[in-house]
Amino acid sequence: MPNTHVPAAGEAMPAVEGMHIFTGRFSRRAMLIGAIASIPAMAGALAAEAPADDMPDAEFAALDWKPWEHYEGEFVPPTNDEWIEAINPTLVAIRLAWAVMYKTKPELITMLNEMDKEPTGEGETLAAMMVGQIEDARIRIEALHDTLCGAFARCAVAVKSTGAA
Repeated sequence: MPNTHVPAAGEAMPAVEGMHIFTGRFSRRAMLIGAIASIPAMAGALAAEAPADDMPDAEFAALDWKPWEHYEGEFVPPTNDEWIEAINPTLVAIRLAWAVMYKTKPELITMLNEMDKEPTGEGETLAAMMVGQIEDARIRIEALHDTLCGAFARCAVAVKSTGAA
């Protein structure tokens, strides 16, 4: 997992004027609150806060952050070779998760009970393997999401700070 420290003001702000996909659709503050609220430790603290008016350019450009620090067991994006190994189980898990979302509770219980009777040859049942693959994919995708959102926000602030946007 990536570092999930409490971000510096504006660290998770993905909007920059000039990026037309966002211009006029979302305020920077609304996006900041949404991005910070996606960090589990911050969600409760921001639950009652409503976004204010858009942040002025100078205030947005003045935002700063601390770089991440490496630590044992941190999320590291897969190498090209690791992607080859990781992509199939990840995509299968996404497809399985999607199918699960269309099951009623009794249907899912029945499905898992049936899958629990099927050994995989890996010392676990098909049900345990499926749930484990969904969890592994969730963790991987969450880490990728956090990394991409943080990098985009930092780039947005840096671009605005150059006066180019």
